[in-house]
Amino acid sequence: MEGVDQLGVDDEGNLYWAGKRLEVARTITLNTFQQAIAVIGVLTAVAVALVEWLRFFGYGVR
Repeated sequence: MEGVDQLGVDDEGNLYWAGKRLEVARTITLNTFQQAIAVIGVLTAVAVALVEWLRFFGYGVR
């Protein structure tokens, strides 16, 4: 493969091509439905964590 000798990694794990640092960035864009599902998922996880925390300290269903 040509040009592979121009590829490098420093001690901190940064990737370099021909002596220039490469930056890799990706953005995720969610539509309204996906955002709603994500919010519901987070709220459900928080509710479950709260119930389990209360059960751990002896409150709630036994």
